Amino acid sequence: MLTIEDGIVFKTSSIGGAVFKENINPVVMVKIEETETLQIYSWVKFNPETEAWEADPINTDPVTADGVEYGLINGCVIIPIIPEPISETPTLEEMQMQTLLNTEYLVIMSELSNL
Repeated sequence: MLTIEDGIVFKTSSIGGAVFKENINPVVMVKIEETETLQIYSWVKFNPETEAWEADPINTDPVTADGVEYGLINGCVIIPIIPEPISETPTLEEMQMQTLLNTEYLVIMSELSNL
């Protein structure tokens, strides 16, 4: 049997006259769905009658994601996922060219210091 007490869902069972309560989840929580380009946050609540999570359209509390507080629009918050920039590995030719430039620079600096 499922019960709700102080905002927590408990599964209650009895064995040999002893009653055991197992903490299942909070009654209300933020559901996070993720696609390749979006994170979608929405409030859901647990319905003990159907034993399922359902959308909670009444809850308009802001959602905090990555330390930023967002207000809900149409019952959810949609945050785009910004991909990390991929740094290109320099080619062998580019590394050789940079080494040559560095060497020339050091030679010139050495010559200037000898003046």
